Parts: sequence; structure tokens; C-alpha cells
Amino acid sequence: KRKLKWVLPGIQVKVVSKRFKDGKYYQTKVSIGDVPDATTFLATTQEGVVLEDLREKHIQTIIPSIGSPVLVLMGSHKGAEGRLIERDRRKNRVRVQLGHEDQQKETEERIESEFNWAMKINRKRQ
Repeated sequence: KRKLKWVLPGIQVKVVSKRFKDGKYYQTKVSIGDVPDATTFLATTQEGVVLEDLREKHIQTIIPSIGSPVLVLMGSHKGAEGRLIERDRRKNRVRVQLGHEDQQKETEERIESEFNWAMKINRKRQ
């Protein structure tokens, strides 16, 4: 099994593999729950079905809308929460205001390959 690079608890993703569970969950939005070790994680569908045995290759990030709460997935601010304030799909860049509304610190992170460095947070975080 490959080591997880960007999956963190509390983010929303979409299943993009037609091979996972014979395509039953293809294009389904799920929330990442527990990440028990460096290679595995659990995800829950909006209907409450818990999915096991997912891998990063089976999922894709969901591009959040402006103003959405996000979690930074990679880089020096990995794990930091913030709010998406700007996105540029052409340049593959996002601008995130880190921390709470009263904090003015901003960082710009580059989107790498098929996923964003800033990811939509599940509003029902556990």
C-alpha cells in the first residue's frame, strides 16, 4: 500500500474510481473520517455509509467555492484551517486566509497535479 500524502480527517472528496466497489460509489461525495495509519482511511457518504479500503488514487478533491472553510493539505501550512478567498483555475492557484476572521495572515499555495492544496472542510466535522 502507498503512504497517504494529502488525506486528512474532515475534508470532503469525490470518489472518481470506477473500479472501487465495482463503480457503486463512482462520483459520490464522501467525508474523510478516521485516518488510523499512514496508508488507510475511512470515509462516509452523505447517506451515512462507511467506506473502507479507499486509497488516494480512488478519490479527488472537491474545489470549494469562494468563502468556504478549507483545510490546507500540503506545504508548510498543512493542517491549518482557513477560508478560501480567491481561486484561479487557469493558473492553478488559490488564496486562503488562514485562521479565524480576526487574523489577517494570508498564504498563497500552488495547486499540484490533480488535487488542491486547500480542501473543503466537512461542516459536520467530528
